[in-house]
Amino acid sequence: MNDRRCFDPRSLDGRQRRRMPVVAQIVSGLLTALVMVLLLLAITAAGWAILYLIHTAP
Repeated sequence: MNDRRCFDPRSLDGRQRRRMPVVAQIVSGLLTALVMVLLLLAITAAGWAILYLIHTAP
């Protein structure tokens, strides 16, 4: 049972992993919030449109 072939010593190196900059995290968070708000507005507008069409039907 040779388990050494599955182990990668580079995985323990902390310098290998690069973090996302703080500005990029903030911008991506704001974009995610904007997309969620736009989706909520679209769903709400669709609901109001359906109600309007139902109530104005002859």
